[in-house]
Amino acid sequence: MGITSIICKKRINKIISISESAKKEIQQYFPTTSNSIIYNGVNTNFYKQNNEKKFQKGNPQLLFVGNLFEYKNIQFIIEIFSQLKQKFPKIHFQIIGDGTYKKNLNELIDKYNFQDQIVLVGRVNDEQLREYYASCDIYTTASTWEFFNLPLLESMSCGKPILVSNLPVHQEIISKSHAGNIFSMNENSFIEKMESILENYEEFSKNARKFALENNWAKMAEKISKIYDELI
Repeated sequence: MGITSIICKKRINKIISISESAKKEIQQYFPTTSNSIIYNGVNTNFYKQNNEKKFQKGNPQLLFVGNLFEYKNIQFIIEIFSQLKQKFPKIHFQIIGDGTYKKNLNELIDKYNFQDQIVLVGRVNDEQLREYYASCDIYTTASTWEFFNLPLLESMSCGKPILVSNLPVHQEIISKSHAGNIFSMNENSFIEKMESILENYEEFSKNARKFALENNWAKMAEKISKIYDELI
């Protein structure tokens, strides 16, 4: 626990957590403090469904957005990509972001000769990011640690189903949204869950957009405002 939290502990009356997973973590340090869950919000007017696929390179088109750190576990998807190609010959994977693990990912892509199927895009601006979301078929993450992954919500706001690793926060989001599937850390599970999404694509897409609308910035801000009003 940080020094600021130690100093302020007795003066904290309310904690707002961004997920049930975050709440459980915080409660280890503040077991008696009131703790409410309010998810990250998303601008559903900016991130919205768009049929233009400016950046689509394959079918299906996978997308990841985030910092390129080892715990994000992008290497898992690269390492099973040969098996994915056997099932989905035209599959393509775009990775947006930058970070300390970028060199390692580049080396893996070169090792398996996936330069034509996996692209490290780097950083993009908001307008480009929206177009990348629009261009993908499925948003995926194999991360091994998260409390709430904002790109999940942004992609869902664009009507994209999600294929996510078996983390508590991912279980929470899938349970509430029914917008995708959870996979175990093996290629068979990943392929099986991807097939399920593609077979039921319209339903997952509809559920994704619906969940995003339920968690747009205006509604999240209103929830936070009510908590502030209660404390004043």
